[in-house]
Amino acid sequence: MRRVYAPGICNIGMRNRLGRLAFGLLFFSFGVWSWTFLRVNYFHPVFKLYLFIPFYLGFIGIYEAVFGFCVYHSFRRSYDMR
Repeated sequence: MRRVYAPGICNIGMRNRLGRLAFGLLFFSFGVWSWTFLRVNYFHPVFKLYLFIPFYLGFIGIYEAVFGFCVYHSFRRSYDMR
């Protein structure tokens, strides 16, 4: 039986939440490591702008894990309750 989509409620299950938390923490820790590497080795400051990508992906992963709400599934109006 298919559920009717309701916007703004939990649309991912516990297994997906744990995966997104691991994904988020991995990217966030990679961002911290990269920032430290760039700072210690005196790279040009413009390279630090590229750190937006891992920090953004890490934040999104942690955010989705905490709130159980996936933006991609909301656009598709679907659930993935694994």
